[in-house]
Amino acid sequence: MKLLLLFFAGLFLADSVHAMDAPAGLAQVRGGDMNPSGLPGFYSTPARVADPGFGMNFYRMPSTDQMTAGLSGEFEVFRFRGAFSGSYESMDSVFRQINSGWDVSARVDWLVLGAGYGLSINWIPEEEIWTNHRYKIGVTFVHENLSFSAMGWNYTSEPLNELLYLLGLYVKGGRSFEAYAQWDGVSAVIGTTLGFKYMSFSTAYRMPGFSVAVKLDFHLGQWSGAGIVGNSGHSLEWFGFEVERKIKKKTIL
Repeated sequence: MKLLLLFFAGLFLADSVHAMDAPAGLAQVRGGDMNPSGLPGFYSTPARVADPGFGMNFYRMPSTDQMTAGLSGEFEVFRFRGAFSGSYESMDSVFRQINSGWDVSARVDWLVLGAGYGLSINWIPEEEIWTNHRYKIGVTFVHENLSFSAMGWNYTSEPLNELLYLLGLYVKGGRSFEAYAQWDGVSAVIGTTLGFKYMSFSTAYRMPGFSVAVKLDFHLGQWSGAGIVGNSGHSLEWFGFEVERKIKKKTIL
């Protein structure tokens, strides 16, 4: 029985690798994981330009009773960006996980360098508990409305030569259009955002192992709220909600 529970837990973790597969705090449709700015997530690059604020999210996959609730925030001190994120994930009565992460980055002209550390606490109710330590390193090159980002990440228990990576290209066409593409060596994610005065509409697609996600975001002053739905390559549907607030003055929260 214990081996069976560990098997399902492994499936849950594997399914969470891709942002559009599962209801995790990874579902960054707008701008993707390699967006040069934005609140942090589990797989977001740490090399980001500061845009202070905080946010909360909730995602759920009804067919497998998977859910997550998370929060994140960031601040700026001089040219340094600090960011934090945390989430609680569960799958039925089989698996639980708490993720936490901290990022720091600095920008010098067109170059942004960043690093991050994360701690994951995983457990099977009434069975076993274990922890994972995770690190991320990233670099972003920014030129006006175009940026290119590269990130490497892994767990400290894994050998350095097994470092995983993400590459991303991001384009912003004024205030009304954004587009990005990212690649992890296995699959590509392509996304776009159309912006209006009080709302924006985002879509993202992953191939192969086709997945799609759609997000509708409403803005009012420094606040924004969004609804997001997705369908993974395993024909598992999920949905989520997000709330975010920007901080006008770039100070510590």
